[in-house]
Amino acid sequence: MSGAGIRLSRVIMEQAQHISIRMHRSFSTSHDLQLTLTVGCLLLKTLMQIRINSTKAWWLAARPKTLTGAAAPVMVALSAAWADLHHLDLTAATLCMLFALLMQVDANLVNDYFDFVRGRDDRATRLGPPRACAEGWITPRAMRWGISVTTVLACLVGVPYLCLLHE
Repeated sequence: MSGAGIRLSRVIMEQAQHISIRMHRSFSTSHDLQLTLTVGCLLLKTLMQIRINSTKAWWLAARPKTLTGAAAPVMVALSAAWADLHHLDLTAATLCMLFALLMQVDANLVNDYFDFVRGRDDRATRLGPPRACAEGWITPRAMRWGISVTTVLACLVGVPYLCLLHE
């Protein structure tokens, strides 16, 4: 079994142990116990369904919930431009938004990778959602590749935007 597979097995075992402890302390009826076992099994199945370097793993690594942080300043700027000029260049606006979103994903991947490399993503002390490299969902080599791809894509989006600014 690979290192990532071993880490995933440990996560599953820790979750199962946590569920078992909660069941033992909290539930007195067999119906409550059966319901909790069902929920626990669903949780374990979900954890097991994340395959190494899969689309789901990359989606989780991109952290789509953070994209609003990149989109909000662009939307504010576009609103201010509309209020001032009563006109928007939709091509420039689209390129600007795409660049901001790609750079947010890039920043998330970089953060995930370097926190893993430096040993800062400890499951026991970690606050927030799990990180892809630390959980073994994405290999460090694949993460470096993903960082390169998102950086290049952002640059490819940014160059036409810069050309539009100089017209």
